[in-house]
Amino acid sequence: MRKAVTQAKDNGVISQEDFDTSNRWVGMTGHPSFSLYIMARTGQLDHLGADPGFQATLRVMNSIGLGQIEFNPHTSAEPNEDAFWNQFDIIYQLSEESMQEDLPLFVTDPSNRAAVEALMNKQTAIAN
Repeated sequence: MRKAVTQAKDNGVISQEDFDTSNRWVGMTGHPSFSLYIMARTGQLDHLGADPGFQATLRVMNSIGLGQIEFNPHTSAEPNEDAFWNQFDIIYQLSEESMQEDLPLFVTDPSNRAAVEALMNKQTAIAN
């Protein structure tokens, strides 16, 4: 996600201001969370509709192709934030295999990388 948003900013698709405002808005809790975005998108938080952070996040999401994700606040099949990340994986064609290939890009410490690889291998063995 961070890579897609940064590329959109670097390519001039989104402004630095929207980039900064959206990053602050989705990171209000100290770590990125799209729960407020989803709740505002589904009308559960109507008062956020005009919020500058929400508006910037809408523009960012639209610019990277994630504005098309639809949410159903009335379904209990899957929490909306989980549905968001599953749709993100589909839109960006992410898979466990591609994540393993890109592991050196986002886990730079060799000992941490070994631990992540061991965890991923364990999950693969359990699935098979």
